Amino acid sequence: MTLLFGIPIDTLTTALLTTTLLIIGIVVLLALSNIIFFKIGTRNIPRRRTQMWLIIFALMLSTTLLSSVLATGDVITTAVQTVAVYNLGSVDETIEGGHGALGYFSDGAYYQLRNLASHDPDITAVGASLTEHDLLVA
Repeated sequence: MTLLFGIPIDTLTTALLTTTLLIIGIVVLLALSNIIFFKIGTRNIPRRRTQMWLIIFALMLSTTLLSSVLATGDVITTAVQTVAVYNLGSVDETIEGGHGALGYFSDGAYYQLRNLASHDPDITAVGASLTEHDLLVA
């Protein structure tokens, strides 16, 4: 996995690390410049230990769930793309753009092409395929 939402992982990591360090620096500067507010904000930590640990655990759990959802989405997208490419197989020639009602070839065109190709020793096989492009958007 080298991209996340179309952004390279290295660039994203650098930007997020810089932003996090900047926010932590601002919070530390605010705490040092307003000692009274810092003491008011931290006074309940020793008093309500269970609540503090519950909040920390909930934040860790939500972060883990969000990360797993993003990772699962990337894995499923890659799996679907891999299966689609594998099922397409090794194709030498592709004919597209029929004149039927939906823009496809009729069955008769396939049978006619198959009969013509059966007389050519260089053609191993002819197969028909109905392919929809951009059918699955992940």
